[in-house]
Amino acid sequence: MLVQHQRPRLGPLVDWYVSGNRYRALQRAACRAACHALALTTLLASCSSSDSVKPSAALELSPKSVSVSVGDAQQFSALNAQGTVAWTSSNASVASVVSTGFTTANRPGSATITATDSRGSASATMTVKVPAALVLSVNALTFAQVLGATDPAAQVIQISDGGEDRVGAVSIVSVVAPAGQNADWLTATLSGTSAPTQLTVRVAAATLVPGIYSATITIRAAGALNGTQSVAVTFTVTAAPAIQLSTSTLAFTLVRNSGAPPAQTVTVINSGGGTLAPLSTTVTYSQGQPSGWLTATLGGSSAPTMIVVQPALGALADGSYSATISVAAAGASNTPRAIAVSFTIVSGASIGLSANTLAFTAVRGAPSASARTITVTNTGGGTLSQLTTAVTYQQGQPSGWLAATLSGSTAPSVITVQPTTGALADGTYNATVSVASGGANNSPQTIAVTLVVVSSPAIGLSSQNVTFASTVGGAVPPAQTINVVNAGGAVLSGLAVGVTYAAGQPAGWLTTATLSQQTAPATLTLRPTIDVLAAGTYTATVSLSSPVANNSPVTIAVTLNVGSAPTLVVGTTALSVSVLRGSSSGPLPVAVTRLGGGLLTGLTATVSPSGAGWLTAAFSASSTPTVVVMTANAASLTPGVYQATVTITSPDATNSPPVINVSLTVLWSFTADIYPQLAPSCTGCHFAGGSSPNLSTAALFYNNLVGIPTTIRLAAYPLATTHPIRIVAGSPSTSYVVDEIRKLPGAFPMPTGATPVVAQSVIDRFIAWISQGALFN
Repeated sequence: MLVQHQRPRLGPLVDWYVSGNRYRALQRAACRAACHALALTTLLASCSSSDSVKPSAALELSPKSVSVSVGDAQQFSALNAQGTVAWTSSNASVASVVSTGFTTANRPGSATITATDSRGSASATMTVKVPAALVLSVNALTFAQVLGATDPAAQVIQISDGGEDRVGAVSIVSVVAPAGQNADWLTATLSGTSAPTQLTVRVAAATLVPGIYSATITIRAAGALNGTQSVAVTFTVTAAPAIQLSTSTLAFTLVRNSGAPPAQTVTVINSGGGTLAPLSTTVTYSQGQPSGWLTATLGGSSAPTMIVVQPALGALADGSYSATISVAAAGASNTPRAIAVSFTIVSGASIGLSANTLAFTAVRGAPSASARTITVTNTGGGTLSQLTTAVTYQQGQPSGWLAATLSGSTAPSVITVQPTTGALADGTYNATVSVASGGANNSPQTIAVTLVVVSSPAIGLSSQNVTFASTVGGAVPPAQTINVVNAGGAVLSGLAVGVTYAAGQPAGWLTTATLSQQTAPATLTLRPTIDVLAAGTYTATVSLSSPVANNSPVTIAVTLNVGSAPTLVVGTTALSVSVLRGSSSGPLPVAVTRLGGGLLTGLTATVSPSGAGWLTAAFSASSTPTVVVMTANAASLTPGVYQATVTITSPDATNSPPVINVSLTVLWSFTADIYPQLAPSCTGCHFAGGSSPNLSTAALFYNNLVGIPTTIRLAAYPLATTHPIRIVAGSPSTSYVVDEIRKLPGAFPMPTGATPVVAQSVIDRFIAWISQGALFN
């Protein structure tokens, strides 16, 4: 009898998923089993007419036992079989067997594989183990730090085996921050290179500005079923609180028997970030001085609040006392702050003068200047009496030109001061009027008197230097005024003004140089323009003259500083971010700074087009330097590429508003959107009980498709040679699996037969996923 050997058919999808070497091994095992069975059947048939031919050995299975991982397969052989062999599994959910003895491992456990022929049965054992897998105790870490504070404590993630097999070497693949950020603030180390091990993560604010920072740590273990695992790290950095006081000095004066001085208050506010609390005050007294005379009471334990400061006389003697109030708050960047307190106690009367200086001007030969008066009061306790005055003159100057008389010897009183020009020459004369009292604790007090004698009018100016400042394109500086007075005698009239500009500099920029009138006193108004000026420093001289002044002309130096125009600068003009369908990108910070002079305030961020609701942008502060934080939310978006712009503006900036172009790619999820759609088309051949390989998990499905070469290249299907890779990441047009499910001519049609057919919407989604890089996500 002629026996024909035919290669067993393992299923049309084997070309998709099984690698070349493994497929050929499975072919050989299946063919050997089929050949053994056919040869034995032929031999028995040829000898059926003779009772003398008997089987020489009992039915056996090879191998007797085998241990495999989930997703693996084993070809069992029935040795010494007689007639047709039937194959069964004691637990098909653990291991399923087909008519050739080809057995697939489905889930962990143990199953008995039995082969039965016409004489009896034989069994073998298949033990299915959980494949090696990488397991992390957590996949996200959060840190927070206030600037200037100690770095947060390190956090530890436990890394272990998740299967019965052990994973190989464990390593850190990468530490990656989002576009526009760096990950210098993050340190990740492994305690060992084999599981179990620990991943230690540390962060440090260092030179970071306040904001929210993120990074991703990727961990790989050799031989792990789940390949790599990621840890998302978020680091929030906030500014430290700072103590700001409304004043740093307080002074109290107490006249004995006049009652306690009123309390004074100091306002405490937080000029930094966070919360300024808990606040505390401590009073320390100057070395060698009495203590306990000062209280400092806080209105609350957190800012803003007030400190009520109150001294008490107690048993203190007359004199001056000092103390320091320290204001402290844990975590403040400038703790503690000090308030210096002085406390003066007087028991007797005290001389108080309404003025301590007098100035007279007289024209030689004209009547003497009018008298001036100064009021004398008692600023202490008791009665201020026995008042006297005396006049002393500067050494080397004439005497007798000044008289000072009291209206009475008991305060309140009035001192009348009268100069007499007489025969004094032009010049300046100085004298001192002393006011004394035997009962005053501050006797004597003095009044400095000056007499200027001039023979003719003189131009006097309140200032001879004026400075303006602005920026190119900025606002015109406000006008400034100079008071013009007669510093001589008689009448200062005929005032006139003129302007000259520095050699080699533009002229005409001082557009206003006008007098309110031509007779002193007058006001000189100056105002520049910056319309045609570049950045730089410009100078001019304003001359003020009078035909009757003895010092004509006098000059005023005018300086105009024009700074460069402020412009907006952004850290990047393009951001690209990819997120899974239904998820969010997290914060996308971009630095916003200023170039040039002036200030940039009133910052705004506008998202265009107005319908791009998936993108938001907000500033951490309304003036530069700051950070604009953007977030892309794909919760309501279908997969694809979306474009938007964020325009940064400030009313103070002179450049065209900088624009940040944001590109959002919404990705299809392989595990959520692709595999569940394609898997139903594969259940007939490649799930439990079907042909190899088993495609019952997304991981098996992915690992046997992406980047895997085709192995069966028959003349009837030339596209298998033209497109030799099953799935080419980023190129659906050269991916052979796409040819098969589209059932293109020259490709093996998948799934087989006219039905079921993969819906076009599923094919479109599958093609889009490949175009996005064929990620396992």
